Amino acid sequence: MPLPVGRAAVLGGSLAGLLHAWVLAEAGWRVTVVERDRRPGKAEFAGGVPQARQAHLLMPAGLYAIERLLPGTTELLTGEGAQRFGLATDIRWLTPAGWLDSFSPRHTIVSFTRPLIDWALRHQVLLHPGVEARDGVEAVGLAVAGTRIAGIRCRERGTRDRTESVLPAEVVVDATGRTSRAPHWLTELGLGAPEESVVDGGVGYCTGLFRRAGADLAGGRAMYLQPRPGRNPRFGILVPVEGDRWMVTVGGMRGFTPPTDPDGFLSFARELSVPEFYEVVRGLEPVAPIHGFRPPPSRRRHYERLADLPEGLLVVGDAACTFNPIYGQGMSVAARSALVLRELLPAGARPARGPGAAGRTGVALPVDSRRIQRAVSREAGAAWQMASSEDLRYETTVGGRRNPLLKLQHAYMDRVLSAALSHRAAQGAFIDALSLTAPPSGLFTPAVLWQAALHGGSRGRRAESRSRSGR
Repeated sequence: MPLPVGRAAVLGGSLAGLLHAWVLAEAGWRVTVVERDRRPGKAEFAGGVPQARQAHLLMPAGLYAIERLLPGTTELLTGEGAQRFGLATDIRWLTPAGWLDSFSPRHTIVSFTRPLIDWALRHQVLLHPGVEARDGVEAVGLAVAGTRIAGIRCRERGTRDRTESVLPAEVVVDATGRTSRAPHWLTELGLGAPEESVVDGGVGYCTGLFRRAGADLAGGRAMYLQPRPGRNPRFGILVPVEGDRWMVTVGGMRGFTPPTDPDGFLSFARELSVPEFYEVVRGLEPVAPIHGFRPPPSRRRHYERLADLPEGLLVVGDAACTFNPIYGQGMSVAARSALVLRELLPAGARPARGPGAAGRTGVALPVDSRRIQRAVSREAGAAWQMASSEDLRYETTVGGRRNPLLKLQHAYMDRVLSAALSHRAAQGAFIDALSLTAPPSGLFTPAVLWQAALHGGSRGRRAESRSRSGR
């Protein structure tokens, strides 16, 4: 265990905050996790995460990153009932081009309710002697010393006392999610706010929990019906979760938000591209009310471009970049961001000291925090590009840039997806890119280019109107 080398404050006690807190603590920092809500001691729904009652999948890239940071997390989750299955062998997956055939399992995917993953991480991270949690504390601003972070201004929530105090810290990690106040805090200090890229597909969806009894689905363990640009912008997701339950989500792009009453929920499911989803869901017994969610626009804040970003400030997770949730990228990008921090912050490295390195605080990161912010931004870049370009397939999407190059990209991806229905190289590249386990450049290898050219004009061997249940 390395000796303490400095103080760090991590704002936000959900997945992104906990993983970054763990990395800093492992590198020898004394970490305080500041959480505005009071987190439960067990896996149950709480405030502070508006999308908590919606479907969550830990994509392969996120699963692999968490396992590298906290080995045994997958076993901890599955021991509590989370479901583990193969991508894409165990999923009945209807793409915009048709039903996806599956070869051998390429990756592992884990499904659960959001409280379970938050509990599993919190349970492990807070056992670290270098980590302290302060729930019910609200961060209201940054404290700086010259060009460096010196701490956070905060106050207790749930009391009449509005007195502010400063929590000293040489490193502040903002993992407060979509509602991050960091841009406002920077302008408060007379510094620049980050440039923003915004794409708004207008997605809306709702989720219900249902009893899961007996065998899994015929032909698979989960079902995913993707929206079809220009034809049917609705989607459906059905996955098993802990507690012998199904988590069922239906939704759509702008103008196709489902109702949350049971009858309206089923009626919406009936309008999906194929009847199979509705036929399964209509026979399920609900065990909880249906909850809706309309996320704000996807937003990428370019902190990496700020010339006057205070040294020691790092903005991660949804606080830096949010995605359309239907692509399942948020948790994986946050987990990989923590992995990037670990790679750039050697365990046990002592901070540089002295006036030249740390100014008035006496402590500095072993590497430039701006360099870390740039690396974190690059980690989100590929996921942002894929998600935003897919959103721009819909005429109702607001923001982003439509140009001939984007049209060419869409046309090529249509051919790749058609080839991926039943051709191994194209399917592998498509799944790797979607699961963030390989860069999008893998979609342009000679084998994939050949299959896209040769087979991309067909719609595969299975028409969209046919079920795979009898395969």
